[in-house]
Amino acid sequence: AAETIRIAQISCRVACRQQRLRQADMDDVVQIIAIKALGLADRWDLQRASWRTYVSVIARSAIGDQGRKYQKENKLYQAMAEQQAAQDNTRLKSP
Repeated sequence: AAETIRIAQISCRVACRQQRLRQADMDDVVQIIAIKALGLADRWDLQRASWRTYVSVIARSAIGDQGRKYQKENKLYQAMAEQQAAQDNTRLKSP
């Protein structure tokens, strides 16, 4: 389990440096990666890939999922802010 967490942390640090993951989300994503990797351990085949490679592929997927979630949240907040600004602008123009 410790090796899995170490691999997940390395993957997340790289993603943060590449700005594909927010620093604030790093601990959560490390946990998600570890849980997924250990939960899918029975699917791992040593003949196909090392444990490090297997966990790294799972990490890439989890980091991508988090990035898409963040983008979706950003779009929602941006739309809400634009709607609020439009309402405020309408109020200012009303006599």
